[in-house]
Amino acid sequence: MSLLIAWCLLVYGVTLIVTGSKLFEPLRQLDWPPSVHHFLHCTMCVGFWVGCLACLMLPYLGPLRGLEEQVLWRAPAEGLMSAALCWVAHVTLARLGAGGL
Repeated sequence: MSLLIAWCLLVYGVTLIVTGSKLFEPLRQLDWPPSVHHFLHCTMCVGFWVGCLACLMLPYLGPLRGLEEQVLWRAPAEGLMSAALCWVAHVTLARLGAGGL
């Protein structure tokens, strides 16, 4: 259970850093094509790719751990789980009044 909580905190934390932190603000402010600009501000989009990368880089941590040999379907599956988690967390925190979301 603690590995699942660690995975949730990891994927949401990295997603929040990319989509909303001052650290990545200069990157988000660059003159990107509209699709890239949208991607860098989209919690679900970044969350999906963070979940995929987390699956590939930390196969022992994700919710589908133990299935390392099936990474071709596991990475997108964990990406989808991550996107959903990031969206739910983002919407919940925004409705609770968390500033800066």
